[in-house]
Amino acid sequence: MILIVVAFDSNNNLVKRWEVPGYRYPKDIEIDTQNKKITFIMEQSNYGVGSFPVDFDWDELQID
Repeated sequence: MILIVVAFDSNNNLVKRWEVPGYRYPKDIEIDTQNKKITFIMEQSNYGVGSFPVDFDWDELQID
């Protein structure tokens, strides 16, 4: 189980990839522009059944 977030350029080339082990089945993405945070709401994880947030600060997802 792993959450994989990928970024592509305008030519469909993979630019960057982020991996977070222990999560699968994303069901929603929340964007908090005020606090500059992106949250992936996961349906299930290694820790049981339910919804689990996986947070990224905008700086973490920045493409160089």
